[in-house]
Amino acid sequence: MHRLTFIPTLLILLVLLPACRGAAQPAPDYQLPSCAVVDDDNGLEAELCLDYGLMSCTSDPAAVAQGLLVTENCRLQEHTTVVTVEPGAAFGLYFGSNAPITVSVEMVVQAPDLDFAPDRVHTFTDFQVFRSHSVARILAPSDGVGRTRFHISVNGQLLSTITFLLQDANPVTPENAEDQ
Repeated sequence: MHRLTFIPTLLILLVLLPACRGAAQPAPDYQLPSCAVVDDDNGLEAELCLDYGLMSCTSDPAAVAQGLLVTENCRLQEHTTVVTVEPGAAFGLYFGSNAPITVSVEMVVQAPDLDFAPDRVHTFTDFQVFRSHSVARILAPSDGVGRTRFHISVNGQLLSTITFLLQDANPVTPENAEDQ
């Protein structure tokens, strides 16, 4: 009698196991860098790139709005990712997280005539991001000397959702419109 009840139970488990495994799979991985050519309010052009090979995202990172490169609901797969800003405009880098994390950013500015060697390297001290509404702002240089690459390292809850936002660092607002 036990053998008769064991076989149907085993068959049910074999059928349900792949379904459970499929439901537990992480968000799809976008392995290729996503880039967007954007114009700031002064008409300067810059290419923004974010290496999604180190993240899983629930939304396609190729869907980029003009002036912004945003990852929505992305989870880090490794502790470091890279953001590249091509020369031409100043852009800010913003962070938000749903869990306490410590972020360290190394900003590498590459002069146009250099192939690989950085022209300038600046490492920001670690800063804390505690809640989803907490953001940190880091600006790329606006002198257009060359490509700016941000090496972003995160310590903390690796699987927390983190949002990276690249945005024109000097948007035209009613307050500064007369200065433009």
